Amino acid sequence: MKHLLLSLCTVSVLLLCSCAREYIPYEVLQVSKFDKLYTSYTLWYVDPMEMTNENVQQGSIIPFGTEARITFMNENKVCFEAQGKKFQINIADKSLETVHAFVIRTFSKKKADELAGDSSAADFEKMRRGVISEGMTEQQVLTAYGRPSITRSPQLANDTWIYQVGPVKSRRVIFRQTSKDKPRQVSRIFEL
Repeated sequence: MKHLLLSLCTVSVLLLCSCAREYIPYEVLQVSKFDKLYTSYTLWYVDPMEMTNENVQQGSIIPFGTEARITFMNENKVCFEAQGKKFQINIADKSLETVHAFVIRTFSKKKADELAGDSSAADFEKMRRGVISEGMTEQQVLTAYGRPSITRSPQLANDTWIYQVGPVKSRRVIFRQTSKDKPRQVSRIFEL
C-alpha cells in the first residue's frame, strides 16, 4: 500500500510538472486587460489552428493592424481570435525565442496606420496585402512580413533576411544603406 501511494504521488508530481505554465497575456504585454490589441505584422496561415512562430508565408493572411484578442497562452502556444476566427500559433523551437518575446513582437496596442508610420498610400496597401518592393525600409518589411526566420536570419543587422515561403522554398530580401542618416532600404528580392 505504501509503495502504491508513493507511486501515485510521484506520477501526480510528474504530471503537474510536465504541464506547460499558462501566462496572462496582458501581464506579459504590460497592458490593461481592457486595451485593444492588434497584430504587429502580417501573419500567414494554411490551417488557422496549426500556425507556427516561423510565420511561413503560405496560404491566407491576417494583415498587420488587425484587431486581435489573445484567449490563451503558455510556453507552447498562443491562441487568439481575429477576423471572427480562432487561431493557434505553436511555438516551434523554444530555445530560439521565448513565448514572451514572441507575443511582445507579434501583438501591439498600435493600429495599422501607426504601425505603417509615414509609408505612402501605395506602400501601405502593399504592406496590408503582405507584399514588399524595392525601396521599402527595414521597418516596412518587418511590418509587412514580420521578423525573418530566426534560424536562417538570426541577426537583423545582416544585409540579407531570409523568409520561409514553403517547406523548401525561401525568399531573400537584400538591403542597402543609401546614406548614414537614412534607414536601409530593400535593394533586391528573390526566391530560392
